[in-house]
Amino acid sequence: MRARVRRAVRNGRIKCPKTEGSVRADPLQSIALDALDALDLLPDGSGRELLFPSPRGAYVDLHNFRTREWRPAQIAAGITPLRRI
Repeated sequence: MRARVRRAVRNGRIKCPKTEGSVRADPLQSIALDALDALDLLPDGSGRELLFPSPRGAYVDLHNFRTREWRPAQIAAGITPLRRI
């Protein structure tokens, strides 16, 4: 199974991805498929609007996520050099 990337959120707005190469279908590992199955999403995608909403149910602000979650998690895990998301 593959996840299709067809839209992007930029500055709080839904847009087409920046380049044609950004429109893609990425393969999912079985652990990801199991996690998605546990969320009880419908195959046609009508289960809910966002797969990973913010705590308030909106789109995740990438800048805030990097600063508040991603970087501290990498530091706590001892990952060096720090990776981009």
